[in-house]
Amino acid sequence: MNKIRKIFGVAAVAMLLTPVPSAAKDVGSVTVQPVADDADAANGGLVYALPQTVVRIRVEAEFVQRKVGPFFRYSKKYLNIDDVITEDETLWQLKSVSIDTRGDVNMQQRFKVTANNMPMPLFFLTDKGVLASVNRPTECAEAQVEAETLPDMSAINFDDVPLDNSVLAKTSTAAMAEETAQAIYRIRQQQMSLVNGESEATLPDAETYAASLARLKDVEKQFVSLFAGKERRQTVVRYFEIVPDRFSQAGNVLFRFSPQKGFLETMNLNGTPVYADITIHNDPKLNELPQNSKQRKQAPLTGLRYVMPGRITVKVVDRNIPMAEKTVGCAQIGQVVTLPVSALNDKTSIVFSTVDGRLMEFGTMAK
Repeated sequence: MNKIRKIFGVAAVAMLLTPVPSAAKDVGSVTVQPVADDADAANGGLVYALPQTVVRIRVEAEFVQRKVGPFFRYSKKYLNIDDVITEDETLWQLKSVSIDTRGDVNMQQRFKVTANNMPMPLFFLTDKGVLASVNRPTECAEAQVEAETLPDMSAINFDDVPLDNSVLAKTSTAAMAEETAQAIYRIRQQQMSLVNGESEATLPDAETYAASLARLKDVEKQFVSLFAGKERRQTVVRYFEIVPDRFSQAGNVLFRFSPQKGFLETMNLNGTPVYADITIHNDPKLNELPQNSKQRKQAPLTGLRYVMPGRITVKVVDRNIPMAEKTVGCAQIGQVVTLPVSALNDKTSIVFSTVDGRLMEFGTMAK
């Protein structure tokens, strides 16, 4: 959760000014100026930033490791099982993709507010200095993100199988397999005796009975793995982030993926590319005045600046197969606009999105 800083003593709210005789007391005024550099920012006034939208893509994959059992050649002969692992292998498969956004600070869109003889509203900024609200405390809660998970690449072995001396004393693999198969049949017989109440052992209660049965099943499973092999499945989560701009387009390689090696860097040709296609929805109402245009430079800087976000559609594609698609607001491709000064006063509460900069709430504060 982003921390919120409360700023006292500086006004970013301007009232419509009524001309008064020069002899009258000077009325208050507010000026909002773009910040060119850090030196300018340090020269008095309150500095706030507009947000920058970051697209966060969550990718979930499954990692499977398979290990051949040392007795796999005797599976059919001694246990009559056919579904066994016959070679060591590792496999990766993409399972799901989801798209979300988070807010960051846009250092190219900072503004300094200076006030003279004005009421002092409260400014609330995120810990990075992004404007969150005016005259109203607000929680800039960012969605909790699970940590990325890395696959366990350690080798699978059969060292934990509790073989006794009757098996270990055998001098050939075939003899060891036969003795192990006989042990499996004895364990199964013990389970049947326990279930049917024919066991010679006296079990004091249901809990002990359940524990004994579970122990027999576990030992049986370990013995059978010597024939059928072992498999380990893991869910791996990776996050990828994109900062869209007005030049974003389709065909951006997000990462490469290999069924044998999993996630790879974008330049590693051992994997096939997974693309992040970005479509910008051009709104004719936005950007009527380009950011550096003469008209914009001459526009009055008396109101609070915020963002009218643009819209983008993000699509994740794996070899022409769509994996996920979502349309979201994007601050940096939107337009910086000014909140009308006639509507601002120290009794008005204003809330902005710290993700895409849009005006979320504007109203009179409750008494």
